[in-house]
Amino acid sequence: MEYFKGLILSTAIILPTTAFSQASNDYWHVDTDVYVEVEEYQGQRDSFNNKVFDKVSMVGKLALTNPQSLWGFYFEHRESLKKLWA
Repeated sequence: MEYFKGLILSTAIILPTTAFSQASNDYWHVDTDVYVEVEEYQGQRDSFNNKVFDKVSMVGKLALTNPQSLWGFYFEHRESLKKLWA
């Protein structure tokens, strides 16, 4: 949840700057991507013969680029939850 708050705050800070720079034809491309990665625990089955998943990762990416500039910013944040076997 903290990750989403940070991503929303970053977007809220960046978007006004983007809107201002579009007025001067010096605009920024803002690309975001959020996805979940699920890793299977290979060869293991639970008591109901279902696959067992070992790790889940929430990934968020943010990219800022400007065609008029050589400068760009790329940010990736990943939070993972791993099952601990007793």
